Amino acid sequence: SWFWEMSQISVGIVNYSCGNSFSLRAVLIKLNFKVIISDEISQLNDCDLIILPGVGAFPNAVNDLKRKGLFNFLIEHAYKDKPLIGICLGMQLLSDVSSEFGHTQGLKIIPGKVTQLGKNSWHIGWNKINNEKKDKLFQNYEDCFFFFNHSYIFDTPEKYKICKTSYKIKFPSVVRNKKTIGFQFHPEKSQAPGESILKKTIINLIQ
Repeated sequence: SWFWEMSQISVGIVNYSCGNSFSLRAVLIKLNFKVIISDEISQLNDCDLIILPGVGAFPNAVNDLKRKGLFNFLIEHAYKDKPLIGICLGMQLLSDVSSEFGHTQGLKIIPGKVTQLGKNSWHIGWNKINNEKKDKLFQNYEDCFFFFNHSYIFDTPEKYKICKTSYKIKFPSVVRNKKTIGFQFHPEKSQAPGESILKKTIINLIQ
């Protein structure tokens, strides 16, 4: 019956220039969710859950979301405590501000700032996530590897850090504020563990 119930869950992927949504869409369809990729507020509003993906530079992403009228929509969505997942740059956009190419204000859904991982440091490849908060949602992933590709990290207060990952320094790999969750890694590119964590998170957030 879970499978049937999942097929009733609609997931809206925010469509903008930094989205890179097609691998994400393919995984969600494989998991039997109803999926739309859209930049139409009315369509996204009708979805049970919204995913903000992201690849590229923070300022470009913010400008594009604002141009499409999606920036304020996402803030209001989270403010109403409706489910939202941010992935990679999408997670970083949840922050107050980023120092990537100057200073750019983020969505301010989860407090904190986005800073460089290290001078000329880039974290690409497979790594573990440590469930520091012992959050039930992220149990059983301690020995799994997830795919990362980023050079900036989300520095947020401890209470929002659910999982951490070590590469040069310890940084948050899962953040959470109420019904908004951010993944620094790419679950859609992380094979079975990524599919599992995505499915579990979506079901948990809409309950």
